[in-house]
Amino acid sequence: FQNVRRTEYRGRPVDEVVFETRMARFKDRETIYSDAEHFFPLKVERDIHAWPNYETITEEYDQEAFVLTLTKRKGKQVETSRIEKKAPMHNAILLPYHVRLTGGIEPGWSMQVNLPTQSFRIKFVRVERVRVPAGEFEAYYFESEPKRFQIWLSADERRIPVKITGSGGIGYTLVMRDYQR
Repeated sequence: FQNVRRTEYRGRPVDEVVFETRMARFKDRETIYSDAEHFFPLKVERDIHAWPNYETITEEYDQEAFVLTLTKRKGKQVETSRIEKKAPMHNAILLPYHVRLTGGIEPGWSMQVNLPTQSFRIKFVRVERVRVPAGEFEAYYFESEPKRFQIWLSADERRIPVKITGSGGIGYTLVMRDYQR
């Protein structure tokens, strides 16, 4: 994960984030453009190398109309689809950054999360110590209802995402190895 830079998209300031997943014979690089205030996604460009295949996916979000337009390209094939929701859509990768902007987090605090393919609540459960390769941190611990995601944010003014777990198709754990300003 790299919070690359502040840039512009369609004439407005956005944050550009790059997120890469690498495994044997698989690489997924996502460049995510989100609004600079709340981390709602505006555009996601994905390059997926799943040996021997290669495809690109572009996600265009209209956060005012609550519509996501997906365009998949694999070779000469192009497939477009739409997802419509009743509220702005979050991005799973950016979710910890959206949550960290929230003030006044107390035990029991929760918020509705609206991913393109699922909706759930995320709830602040407690403060606990968590150890990751970057060190040991006092952290705010959040979990989703139903329990699919867990997020730990440092319990200081920076609220750095130090650990994220998910129980999706393959399950995953992301841990902070290093932090640089």
